[in-house]
Amino acid sequence: MSNPNISIGSACHILKFNQIRNEEKSIAYLIWKSISAQKSYNRFLIRSISLIRKQFRKLT
Repeated sequence: MSNPNISIGSACHILKFNQIRNEEKSIAYLIWKSISAQKSYNRFLIRSISLIRKQFRKLT
């Protein structure tokens, strides 16, 4: 620490703030991952439905 006047309490407060920021980032990352997983799952469903429709057209 460059500033010798920073007390241990404020140093702990800064560390806690950084930890909260990291938790926010990880939560945002998890949300982003779940959204991207949902999008790829939706693409998979759309592909599956179109394949099923093609197969069904062949039957009829």
